[in-house]
Amino acid sequence: NERSCLAAMIPAGVVCGNKVPTIAFPNDPVEERLWLWIALVNALPFDWMMRRVITTTINYFHLLSLPLPPIEPDSLPGRQLVGIAKRLDGLDRSGGSRDVHWQIAELRAKADQLVLNAYGLTAADLDLMMEDFPLVDRTQPPLDGEEKSTITRDLIVAHSRLKASSSAARARVNSAVSLGALPYMPSQMALAGEPQSMREAHG
Repeated sequence: NERSCLAAMIPAGVVCGNKVPTIAFPNDPVEERLWLWIALVNALPFDWMMRRVITTTINYFHLLSLPLPPIEPDSLPGRQLVGIAKRLDGLDRSGGSRDVHWQIAELRAKADQLVLNAYGLTAADLDLMMEDFPLVDRTQPPLDGEEKSTITRDLIVAHSRLKASSSAARARVNSAVSLGALPYMPSQMALAGEPQSMREAHG
């Protein structure tokens, strides 16, 4: 699979079976800790660790075995991640236009970069992680002279605190966009079910 760990807020009144383990924070009435948890476990670094321990199904013992970065909801990165998770939840309900997709992609990349920073990881560590996600961006056009698109990786690095790295990565993103590439685009959407506007973006 392209990704292993995908988390979302479950609406009230919905029943989940064993394939969808549910997490609750009963002592967190405003749900800030829940939104932070969603942001953390949806990030690529956590997903990469999850891929080390699962076979086909994520269970509670998998979740309990993996470390989360020491981020509190009231810290600066915590507030940023909570805000991103809430914003993504709203955008996910607003349709599938190209503009919405890019808003989602930029937010996801920012969240991934915040979580990388929280774990103390670098762009080189991200490159190593991306080797374990060979299906990510497989339907996107690569840059001239390259065999595979790296637009998702490049967008994450574009949100780096290191100006030189972020500028170079943003230039790669812009070049990929000119070829019709879209970051964080699941292959099944690109190949079959994406909206007409996104199919046109692929050329």
